[in-house]
Amino acid sequence: MAWSINDSSVKLAYKGPFYIDVLSGMAGHLRQMYRLKPITCNRLYKIFFELTQNVAKYSAEMCNLYQHYKYGGIGSFTIEEKNNAIRISTTNMIRAEDASTLMRYCTEINTMSVEALREYRSLKRRPQPGPEDSGAYIGIIQIGIITKNKIEWDIVPLGERFALFTITAKVDIE
Repeated sequence: MAWSINDSSVKLAYKGPFYIDVLSGMAGHLRQMYRLKPITCNRLYKIFFELTQNVAKYSAEMCNLYQHYKYGGIGSFTIEEKNNAIRISTTNMIRAEDASTLMRYCTEINTMSVEALREYRSLKRRPQPGPEDSGAYIGIIQIGIITKNKIEWDIVPLGERFALFTITAKVDIE
């Protein structure tokens, strides 16, 4: 997603390693920005951490500059407010072989109601999850539950080995 530094709809943006202390600071700022809208604020906060955690853990591009950080996935996020809604997007590099799985996850999640997603999440958290029941998938299911809107996503190939994955959750301002 292209945006300009002069675009007043962009409320927060970042590109770099998704270290927990950086993300915590940004999340605190996000909470302050929307503190007068507690329902919206709570939903934004939860979605922000689900999306950024997926980048931190599963990005194909990692930063291992600091040994004490468990996860250091590299990516970007933007938080944009327009038309009485807030859009939170993350973009990160993925392995090309993971693209079809992520497309299937997002497409499948977009076909389900919130109630069906809750049941599905419980199934995926069962004691013996299958090989595709990764934390990333449960995180995307959780985003589908919280957002109450369809998830938007895009995958752009970067040669044979990698692709850029962008996922966007929209939160209606309440």
